[in-house]
Amino acid sequence: MLVGIVTSVNGVLVRLTEERWGHITSQHPEMEAYQAAILDAVASPDRVLDGNNGQLIAVRSVSRQKWLLVVYREIEAQGAIVDGFIVTAFFNQRLRYLEGKKQLWP
Repeated sequence: MLVGIVTSVNGVLVRLTEERWGHITSQHPEMEAYQAAILDAVASPDRVLDGNNGQLIAVRSVSRQKWLLVVYREIEAQGAIVDGFIVTAFFNQRLRYLEGKKQLWP
């Protein structure tokens, strides 16, 4: 089942499924009230970083030293990106986690 869907900065529809939402809230219970913020971060991030293994990381500033990070994947088929889904989301307060990652957008 689908919880929500947004369009990424690359113009790709990115889904948040019930299964992924369950994973996010079980691993990061503090995210329970941030479902809309997670979707908004993918649709309108401050920046997008290159993650591991082809994943993308949408970064959205929450406060001076706190960021919402949404890890998602855009799926390519026959040379075109056709679909996407959110893998996980969490808050981060360590800028060092973001350093060294290649910025893809803007």
